Amino acid sequence: MQHALLDGTRLRSRFVTDVLCQQGCEWAALPFAEHGITDSGATWQERRLRVVEKAVRPSGTYEEPSTYIVSGASDCLRVRLSDGSVDEYPLEGEDLLAQLLAIFAPKALKFSNETLVFDLDSSSGGLFDRLCDEVFASSALWPVNIVALGGTDQITKAFEVDRRKPENAYWFLKEDGKLVFLGNGCRAGDRSISHALSERLSLEDAILRIQFIRAGKLLELVKDPTTQTKLASEYLDEIAMPSARLTKLPVHRAFQEVADANCDALVDRTEENV
Repeated sequence: MQHALLDGTRLRSRFVTDVLCQQGCEWAALPFAEHGITDSGATWQERRLRVVEKAVRPSGTYEEPSTYIVSGASDCLRVRLSDGSVDEYPLEGEDLLAQLLAIFAPKALKFSNETLVFDLDSSSGGLFDRLCDEVFASSALWPVNIVALGGTDQITKAFEVDRRKPENAYWFLKEDGKLVFLGNGCRAGDRSISHALSERLSLEDAILRIQFIRAGKLLELVKDPTTQTKLASEYLDEIAMPSARLTKLPVHRAFQEVADANCDALVDRTEENV
């Protein structure tokens, strides 16, 4: 999926659709099947699109994305979940990248990404810098959003290092308890990204907006309004997003339409019970 978004071509979307359908995951091809029609005269591609559109997503695939925070220590690196759990996972010795992947690799196929946060203010050099280099060099196709954050000195030093900066990496300056967006990848970010992240944000809000940036790219591949609505609804269910929270977020209109419909349905049920 990440490759199809990065590539953006119909041929890549067709390839992703081929693979997902061959694996019996037709539901996951929903964003790509229409965009992946490379021959309008090929009736089998149209038939497959209908199969994908009618596919029912298994309930076990609705796995909410997690956030993992990587910080430095004197003798090793530590990874912890941001959900309040006390468990920490050490990273030490060789094969830091393999150790990290074993911790945060998603357990189920889904539309949303895991989030990997690098707290640059905790950097103790050495292992931390090495892991950053390895992650940025190889993560462009991972199902992960990367958030690098730090104070002025640390974030400037890290951002100016001549390393590959994939488009799924977002850089933020810590300022008075909030995050200020600097850019994503090696560019200042396109207008839609800059607009979505233009406010001073908490880490939680920044991560949520980045999720919807990626979700918006998935929806842009889909032209059929009914399919857009289905995909938007499944995405909101996947990330366990309350409809009321969407009103303050710059999201694709399909999400807002689903949220409005959910709110109307809730009002109708409430009135029926009165």
